[in-house]
Amino acid sequence: MRPPLPLFPVSAAGSWPRSRELLHAQCGLQAGELPRPAFLALAREEVRHWVELQESMGVDLVTDGELTRADVRDLASTGRLRRHEPLAAEDARFLRSVTRKPLKLTLPGPYNLTRALWPELAPGAYGSQEELAEDAVALLQAEVAELCGLGVAMIQLDEPGLTELVSAQDPAAELDFAVGLINRVTDLIHELSAARSALHVGRGNWSPRGETVLAGGYRPLEPVFQRIRVSQLVLDYAASRAGDLLAFGRKELGLGVVNPRTSSVESPAEILLRVEEALELMPADKLFLNPDGGFDTLSERPMNGAAVAEAKLRAIVEVARELRRRVV
Repeated sequence: MRPPLPLFPVSAAGSWPRSRELLHAQCGLQAGELPRPAFLALAREEVRHWVELQESMGVDLVTDGELTRADVRDLASTGRLRRHEPLAAEDARFLRSVTRKPLKLTLPGPYNLTRALWPELAPGAYGSQEELAEDAVALLQAEVAELCGLGVAMIQLDEPGLTELVSAQDPAAELDFAVGLINRVTDLIHELSAARSALHVGRGNWSPRGETVLAGGYRPLEPVFQRIRVSQLVLDYAASRAGDLLAFGRKELGLGVVNPRTSSVESPAEILLRVEEALELMPADKLFLNPDGGFDTLSERPMNGAAVAEAKLRAIVEVARELRRRVV
């Protein structure tokens, strides 16, 4: 049974800015100078503060901010892709120990994981991307099984590479490959629990400079989205580069309404205008509100500091409350 949520549920969509202390500890961990338990102790304390902040603001689905996450390439440190330890399940356990709110956990999608690790592992460990993808799916299926058992309310897979594929010369075969991998993971979520499955398809969140990120709307991906068996699409609509809003049938939409790449904080009026546009296409009970992805995609170079990120998230919560008053 799904936990009850209000209309227009608010959540973060990915990473949260790390403190200087945690960034320093992360460097020490990567250099082999800091034991992982010491890093985790510091990171968990930061997660605790992040949870308290979300609760105080009125966020509806609590995340861990990906504050303990390592580089996905560490998963292949032994030459093959293996789940030596959980990606997010331990974070979920910690979250459950410090909050009773519904939990949302994020994971790299299977196609994203395959693409990211293929240059690292080929040609020695794997003979083909398809062989690597089998291990990526198995790893993520084991992870989502554990998350489902922990009662996580939403499991989000991140697949930013889909936006790049549509501009390729002949993307059909690669898109088919990606859809098949994603569905094998989301199908297991639906089989094991009532958790929502979510697919975040960003448009590039690695630089504050608009000209360096992906342009163009989501319309070329519309047939692909129809084939992906997922409860919710989480899409970056705060920036004009995302193009016109689309309706996605019975799927929910995690509507990106603030831009994590900019330092200016969107006004509630700006956010409200975007939400009202979406409400012309879909019912209120299908609409969730979130930022356009994470604020700390590259942890050593966060898009914004915590103060700006907090102000943006507070603005989303304010709009959600106003919309609920209107409905009532």
